[in-house]
Order: sequence, then C-alpha cells, then structure tokens
Amino acid sequence: MAIILLAIVCKRLISKYFASLLYKAVGKAGKKINRQSFFDLVVQPLDMFLVVVISLIATDQLNYPKAFEVKVYHITLRQLLESTANGVMIVLFIWLCIRVIEFIALILEDKANLTKDQSDNQLIVFFKDFFKVILVIVGFLMIFHFSFNKDVSNLLTGLSIVGAAIALAMRESMENLIASFIIFFDKPFVTGDLVKGGNFQGNIEK
Repeated sequence: MAIILLAIVCKRLISKYFASLLYKAVGKAGKKINRQSFFDLVVQPLDMFLVVVISLIATDQLNYPKAFEVKVYHITLRQLLESTANGVMIVLFIWLCIRVIEFIALILEDKANLTKDQSDNQLIVFFKDFFKVILVIVGFLMIFHFSFNKDVSNLLTGLSIVGAAIALAMRESMENLIASFIIFFDKPFVTGDLVKGGNFQGNIEK
C-alpha cells in the first residue's frame, strides 16, 4: 500500500521525467514544436499508466484473503479484478500511443505548412486518423486476449468473414471509397479548386 501511495504522490515527477525522455526520442524532428505542447499531450495518460502499472506490480505481491476466492460467473473475484486491471492498463497504453501520434502529426503539419501544396496536410490528417483506428483495433484485440483469455486468431477469422459480408452489402460505398483514394493520389483537383458536378459547384475544402 505504501508503494502505491508513493506512486500516486510522485506520479507527476516520474511521468514528466519519462515524458522528457520520450520528447528527446520524437522531438528531434520537430524542434519548433513547443515542448509544453508535448507534455500537455502525454503527461496525463502517462500519469495514470504509471500508477496502474506500479499498483499491479505491488498488489501482485500481496497475500489475498479467502474472500477474494469467491466465484463470480465461474471466475474468482481476484481473477476478475486482475482482468479489469489488465484492460485498464491496455486502454491507458493505447491512449498514450494515440497522444504520441498526435504530436508526430503536429510536427509533420508544421513542416507541411511550409509548402503551398495543401494535399500534404490532407495526407497527414488521413494517416493520423488511420493509425488511430489501427491502435484502437489492436487495443481491442489485446483486451480480448489478456483480459478475457480468448484466442485472438478465432476472432480475426470471424471478423474477416463478417468483413467480407459487409463489403458485399456495402458495394456502392466501397466503390466510392476506392474512388476517393484514386482522387486523393492522382490529384485531378486539389484543396482550394473550384469544381462543378451536375447542378452543384463549390470550392474543395477537404
């Protein structure tokens, strides 16, 4: 308990120290980005992540009373608490990774603003959102595996079958999505251009 209390009291100092190390790793490419901006993004999730990790390590060394062996839906109360803690730790880790991605996107946006071509900015936004989605999916699979002790390969097989069925049902939407990729990379028009299609015309904003 003393270790957990110490971690809560000193969490901000510890998280700022680790944040400064992380900033040195990713901040070299973006020296113009304010260091405080990076700290604002990562210190809070790093705070919570460190407290959860230290709490898990400390509580794992405890001798639990028999009350924790009470079964809830075929699992003991201790197992339920450990699974919940694992899930929380994974969520906080994914949150921290997303914040790091946002900072890297800030660096890239700062460099993209130096060019006149606005397509670079749109590309950064696209890949930022893309990697966020990938991280969320990975986080979900990690929770499924480590918190529920399920085989992820079976889930991936099921998702692939469901994904194929959804793709067939949403054929037109998939065609539009592919067309948007073609437009994005072939660049028949770019952000700021005036376009006209049928009875509609307007400037491209995004």
